[in-house]
Amino acid sequence: MGRYQSASGSLPNGEYKSLPKALNIPDPTKSSPGPAYRFVSASAATIYDECRSIYVGNTGNVALSGSDGNPATFESVPAGTILPARATWWSGSAGQVNFLY
Repeated sequence: MGRYQSASGSLPNGEYKSLPKALNIPDPTKSSPGPAYRFVSASAATIYDECRSIYVGNTGNVALSGSDGNPATFESVPAGTILPARATWWSGSAGQVNFLY
């Protein structure tokens, strides 16, 4: 059984309400591509904290590198794509990229 809280932290009676398994709501900090985001400029010279995934806002090529330093290039990535890749920098022609943390 899953559990949820109201905005105040619990239900009016101070208890958590159990949900049926089919309605289990996942914790967004563990299951989402990233509960926080940051616009990052396209520059291999700028190193950011490693993200959990990358949102590509405009169609184009995206070159990424993770903390291991090995680059990878994704070609013709459609606008609106979330790449499930960890990265510390990016470059390319996509134009708008957000790192999701």
